[in-house]
Amino acid sequence: MIRYIMTDKAKKALTVVGGGYGGLAIAGELSLQGHDVKLFEFPEFAESIAPVRAAGGVNITGQEVEPTGFAPLPLITHTMAEATEGADVIFVVLPAFAHDRALSELVPTLSEGQHVVVCTGYWAGLKYGAAVASKGAILSENAIFVYASRRVGPTEIFIDGVKDEIPVAAFDPSMTPAVLKCLTEIYPQMKAASSTFETSLNSPNPMLHPAIAILNIGHIEMKKTDFSFYFAGVGSKVGACIDAVDRERLAIAHALGVPNVVPLVEWMKRFYGRYGASGQNTYEVIRSNSAYSQIEWDYPFVLRYIDEDVPFGLVPLSRLGDLLSVDTPTIDGLIDVACALQDVDYWSIGTGAERMGLAGRTVEEIRQMIAG
Repeated sequence: MIRYIMTDKAKKALTVVGGGYGGLAIAGELSLQGHDVKLFEFPEFAESIAPVRAAGGVNITGQEVEPTGFAPLPLITHTMAEATEGADVIFVVLPAFAHDRALSELVPTLSEGQHVVVCTGYWAGLKYGAAVASKGAILSENAIFVYASRRVGPTEIFIDGVKDEIPVAAFDPSMTPAVLKCLTEIYPQMKAASSTFETSLNSPNPMLHPAIAILNIGHIEMKKTDFSFYFAGVGSKVGACIDAVDRERLAIAHALGVPNVVPLVEWMKRFYGRYGASGQNTYEVIRSNSAYSQIEWDYPFVLRYIDEDVPFGLVPLSRLGDLLSVDTPTIDGLIDVACALQDVDYWSIGTGAERMGLAGRTVEEIRQMIAG
């Protein structure tokens, strides 16, 4: 169990941008730790956050997490400037398809020395780092969200698990030590990554979510609710598809020369080792992970995984493969099927080389960027 020890020196003014299950988990847990937490949510989601506002906070429950209980959130606002004023750290906890809007509203409100942490990154460093730096603030991104969590009631968040290790890197790698010094006072399991290439390439979400969602879509659509996403969704054959996607990701990382990019199975053991994650392939490591045993999603939420992880997770991998002459047939096939399922051109709306600032660069120039 990870226990957080608060000292007056470590107490911080924090802002969480995003009032979904992830944002509420972070806001609630950090409030319970003793930090001063403000929560921002877009105004069109006022109805969803209304019970939390009426209660004055959120109830945190879960397994192997402390503290738990009622977490006060005295300021919940739809005004970005009000949320970010005076904040030491701003956590952006939103689906990747909402990052553009959030950062466009967030950047004008920033001030010198503030930390902006995008959870999970999805190439946020390359996309938004320069804009954040222009305000004298520091952008970093995580490879993976700290919690496995879900909203189980209007004001209740259940935390199924807490990652044992969270890689983090600043857009400017020279600022990563300062980021780590700040964030480890909040989450001691934060670990320095070499660059945001490393954090984005190590994110497990694009490896897991699209394959599980797409290959189980008929059953999930018929069931409608309470689909055991990992335990029912990953048999040996779906696991084999995930392993194939992962091999293509590793080939891209190798061609770029990005250090510390490891197989998905290894990351899962690091993230969830104390929950029993073990095995030689994705199927085995998921089946042994007790943190996944109770996670159930409804059909609309599973479609959200496709809308997020295909264009902002798989498409950038495919585009990098094109730049590097690395074949990505499994990744490309999942993207094509997702486009057909959703009648959406994820290829055109997804993150490509131009958006990552890599268009027109040679492979050697990109490697030099990574090396710093």
